[in-house]
Amino acid sequence: MKITLYNLMQSMPIFQKLVVQPFPAKQAFLLARLTKKLDEEMTNFNDCRRELILKYAQKDANGEAIFENDSVKLMEGKEADFQKESIDLLNTEIELAITPIKLDWLENATLTPQEMATIEPFIEE
Repeated sequence: MKITLYNLMQSMPIFQKLVVQPFPAKQAFLLARLTKKLDEEMTNFNDCRRELILKYAQKDANGEAIFENDSVKLMEGKEADFQKESIDLLNTEIELAITPIKLDWLENATLTPQEMATIEPFIEE
């Protein structure tokens, strides 16, 4: 299955919400396994995003990124480059070797229509 890193990032909170809901044993196992694989990809994504931030961040005397109002301060004149690379990263497609979840597994799950639309690439009917 191919998804973008943006879709992965948007889906993670929904899967974290799902894995705390009760499911029959087989479904719970497959959901937990799926979530574990997604967590691994999110770790890789966050590592790349951290490197990107450090590449364009203003740094203090210790070489640490400077934050202001919970946002990184970017080097002057590099904002557009940072934005372009961030968008490119989010649009990167990754291949996931996962078993899609069945739509009927979510019959008793508490999800909004928006959440269902977000995780739709992970669902087969």
